[in-house]
This record gives sequence, C-alpha cells and structure tokens, in this order.
Amino acid sequence: MNYRVIKIGGSLFQNPDLPSRLNQWLQTLDPCTNILIAGGGELVDVVRKWDERFLMDPQTSHQLACQALRVTSTMLASWIEGAKLVTRIPEKPTETKADFFVFDVADWVLQRDDIEASWDFTSDSIAAMVAVESHANELLLLKSALPNSPRVSQAVSQSYVDGWFHRIASYTETVAACTLDGGRVNFEFDTPRNDPDA
Repeated sequence: MNYRVIKIGGSLFQNPDLPSRLNQWLQTLDPCTNILIAGGGELVDVVRKWDERFLMDPQTSHQLACQALRVTSTMLASWIEGAKLVTRIPEKPTETKADFFVFDVADWVLQRDDIEASWDFTSDSIAAMVAVESHANELLLLKSALPNSPRVSQAVSQSYVDGWFHRIASYTETVAACTLDGGRVNFEFDTPRNDPDA
C-alpha cells in the first residue's frame, strides 16, 4: 500500500462544520496510508500582517509561520478519529488498512536549507515536498474551491498555488485539487514530468 499526501487548505478552517465534513470526505477515499498537512489559515495571515507592519526579518516571519502550522496541525489531529500526530514522515505505509498521520511540519521545515524563508513558498509546496520525500503516489490539495483550469501554470498565475509548486509537484504521479463536496480536478503540467528516481 502506498502513501497519499493530503494538504488541508487553511481557508477551510473558517468553516465550523469542517471536522464532520472532513471526516466524511476522508471516508470516500480508497484505503491508503494518508499523510495530512494543515495549512496555516488565519493564523499565518496574522503573521503576514505583522511582517508588513513591523518589517520583520524573513527568518523571524518564517519561524512564526511554521509555529502557526504547529497549531493548526494539532487541531486537525484532534478532529480525525485514530489519527496520529507526528513530527516526521512515517517510515513505511501500512499494508492492509487506511491510516491517518497528521504531519506537524514545523520542525521538519525549519531544519531544512532547501525551503526558502519567503511568502512565495507556501504550505502547498511543503506538501508537494513531503509527497516527493515519502514517494507518495498521490498528492491532493483540499481547498474551498477548484481551480479555473487544470493547467498548473494557470493555477500559479491566478495564485491558486505558489510559484514553487509546479517544480516540486511534478515529481508525483497524481496531483489533484479537491473540495469537500466531491469536486476534483487533476492537474496538468506544461513541461515533462520529473522522475524522482532519476
């Protein structure tokens, strides 16, 4: 059984019925070892506003944004029955059943030197990087709306995903945007897909 990485968009945290709707949506997925990553939502928006107001050092705003992800990860894990909150990628997928790991990425991100301290690198690209490193077969971005086009280049130009996303996500076999009501768009890449084993 393989890994599936699911990024839970921060905008969804504004929905009071998110816990129940998310659990219902997760039950519609094929059994797999799922690594869930929470977006920062309103907490990261506060950090961004502080950054604009106080002209913070990029590393400081980066650290604060990662700490916000720690908060949303903890909340996310509390909503999903049987979910395990982890601080590193699980070593191997389970063989026979669906498992849910909520990955608190804060320390994992802060210990890396290949993730720039910039607002241009968002949790969507962090999820894409986790998908590459876990050799996941599928990367799902669960958001409040679907993109206007399946082309990743257009999703970038419309700020649906950040500018790094297409470079990293192209290593994963299946990449899609999803909504809680069952909507799904499989992304199309404009350039040849990368091979993570090359």
